[in-house]
Amino acid sequence: MDTHSKELLYDSIKLILENTKTQKAVLIDFKDTNLTIELECNLKNYRSLQSKQLSDVQIFTDLPTTIVSHVVTKQKSVYISDFSRENPFSKDIYFRDYPVISILCLPLIYNKQLTGILYLENKSTQVFYTYNQVKNFKKLINHLTSLFNFIKNHKDNSIEKRDRFKEDYNYTLEEINRIKSSQYGDYFLISLLLDPLQSNKNTSKNVLTEFIIEQNKKFSFKKWSSQIGGDICKTDTIVLSDNHTYTVFVNADAMGKSIQGASGALILGVIFDAVIMRSKVKKNTNLYPEIWLKELYLDLHNVFLSFDGSMYISLCMGLVDNHNGMMYYVNIEHPPTILYRDSKASFINEGKKLWKIGTPEQEHFFGVNLFQLKENDVIIIGSDGRDDIVLEQKDGVKKYQENEAAILQRVEEGGGKLPLILASIKLTGKLVDDISLLRVEYHTKKGKSLTEKLPEQIEKILKEARELFNKGNYKEAIEKIQETDKEKENHPEIYKFLGRLLYNKGEFFKSIEYFQAYLTINSEDDLYTTSIVYQQLIKFLSDVYFLTGEFLNAIECYEDYLNITPSDNEYLYNMSVAYRKLGDLDKAVDFGERLYLRNRKHFYNLINLFHIYNSLNIKERSLEMAVQAAELKPTDEIAKNLSREINIPHFSIHEHHRSSKFP
Repeated sequence: MDTHSKELLYDSIKLILENTKTQKAVLIDFKDTNLTIELECNLKNYRSLQSKQLSDVQIFTDLPTTIVSHVVTKQKSVYISDFSRENPFSKDIYFRDYPVISILCLPLIYNKQLTGILYLENKSTQVFYTYNQVKNFKKLINHLTSLFNFIKNHKDNSIEKRDRFKEDYNYTLEEINRIKSSQYGDYFLISLLLDPLQSNKNTSKNVLTEFIIEQNKKFSFKKWSSQIGGDICKTDTIVLSDNHTYTVFVNADAMGKSIQGASGALILGVIFDAVIMRSKVKKNTNLYPEIWLKELYLDLHNVFLSFDGSMYISLCMGLVDNHNGMMYYVNIEHPPTILYRDSKASFINEGKKLWKIGTPEQEHFFGVNLFQLKENDVIIIGSDGRDDIVLEQKDGVKKYQENEAAILQRVEEGGGKLPLILASIKLTGKLVDDISLLRVEYHTKKGKSLTEKLPEQIEKILKEARELFNKGNYKEAIEKIQETDKEKENHPEIYKFLGRLLYNKGEFFKSIEYFQAYLTINSEDDLYTTSIVYQQLIKFLSDVYFLTGEFLNAIECYEDYLNITPSDNEYLYNMSVAYRKLGDLDKAVDFGERLYLRNRKHFYNLINLFHIYNSLNIKERSLEMAVQAAELKPTDEIAKNLSREINIPHFSIHEHHRSSKFP
């Protein structure tokens, strides 16, 4: 084959390489049942193998012969998009020395006769093809087939005929560029729609947020350059029913590349903004953070579920209480959340994760994680692009990074700063996917976190009061705890504690003196929020009120205590029970369901919710609670007796249990 013919073929193959995003191509001639390699090409140049026969032993190191033989025999294409998975050709000796990500091997058929084979290889990144791209491939392959057949069968062809093929080639190239321009116009429109949805609207001064998004698909359209992909980050600020201000955040990764992923991100962004707007229009939404997150999840899940498996999304989303630093969040098949504290990075233990949004029957297993942030804590959340890196070995062989914990070192190298973390990731290897990183930094309003050790004198008083309490001497326990009065100068929050205690005892005028003294020292009434002294004293007082049946006083103390320690599930349970005892079943449900979303296996809360829903005549939900209680403790007498309280004839908890979808 002369040089001019080879260059014509190379021009055509190079265009195929560019459009298929592959890096290597091998053109094989088929004639009279013989296979010979004509050209081996990459994006920079080509080399002629001088019609090397496929029967040569050396060919086994140049080409996967099992795939080529299969294509010749079946005269059908072979496309393997992910070579890391087991496939019929993975044991070919070629792949032992040349690991690949994907391959495409096509028969070149002219007038229903096999004229050659084109083998394409990708070692860079996993590729997904759009409908328009497939149309382009077909045009390019048809042109290559015609050109190759002509060159093979017209050794003495004239320059004029070759120029005719050159004209055909240029026409095909112009047609492809026209289609590509139209496609990039669509990309540009989607990027314009997506851009305002990726917003950092958090206004908190003590919970700081920022994010970086770098989509893998870069493109140019007319005079603009942009990017498109499935990663999205958002933050905002809302107020919930406890009158606390919360910082909202989400980092999500929609399934698919380019326009498919961007479409998923666009849908999530619109739904998220609608929920935020709804929360802001009705400032007091009567929703607590756990319930708010569940409703947001259901809004997203129900929309993506309607796509019937064609669109999924992974994400980490949550709320940070600006008042006390409690982070309520969910991780839905997203990479682990990272804590950067005292210059050390570590994963937060998140327990069981849900499958991607849009996966059927996951709503039954929804739960909320809690994590208490301390002064200067930084949370880093990121899409799987942070881990999908191609590493180049010393011997030049490339492979995917498999160490999920490698990101922790990158975070430490970057000092918890997003631009430096991203730079460190890029120095490690080549990014092959969309990447997004979201950063949440917390500072307490007082510049310090809750202290961990009680002062010795207060600890002694509290211990003696607790001993009296455990013996049932509640009056003496209250008198003992009032001895903390002598420590109030060192710990001004004791003024507030004693003011509340005296008020509840009916000593109103004396209580006013204590409250005024406290507010003189701390007019914003937030000193107690970082005080272990107040925390332990109010916790003790709430226990006394609860066991003596003073539920209103107990609830007031619980509210203060949970403001300081919102993660204490037992006191959330006590709050629900106290409201139930007072007959406020709506509030009792709120706190019981909050605990249920945190811990679905809290046996006594299941019993509590059973009684609440039974009293509200919501039989189906009360049955669900009974079923789960019976599953947790099948021999427990309390669980066994629940069915007798349900006014449904011929119904067995165990029968319902067998048909229930609930865990």
